Amino acid sequence: MATVVSPPSRTTVLSLFRSFLRSARQFPDYNIKEYTKRRTIDAFHSNKTLSNPSSVAAAFADGNYQLQVVVLYLDVRYLLLVLHLQRTTTTRFVYNFLTRWWIRTVEGGSFTLL
Repeated sequence: MATVVSPPSRTTVLSLFRSFLRSARQFPDYNIKEYTKRRTIDAFHSNKTLSNPSSVAAAFADGNYQLQVVVLYLDVRYLLLVLHLQRTTTTRFVYNFLTRWWIRTVEGGSFTLL
């Protein structure tokens, strides 16, 4: 028996869209900021015509995942900046550990940005 998947409401989808745009503004690099904005707008426009509730729910779930990746990137980047500015022995160790972790997981291909 198939389960019925209810699509997210319009306000929930718009909230996700606004969250993406808010997160895009936080990128320090202009090119990444503009790419994220442009990619977000293009993805939402291309998914605008989805009518099947399960495909809408799948696209929404994928969007939530991608937003989590963006937020994770911004949080780790902020943490690395704070640790780099403190420059003590302990924070240098944590900074190096987080940098290696970031390169292995995010830039290594476990996550994708949009």
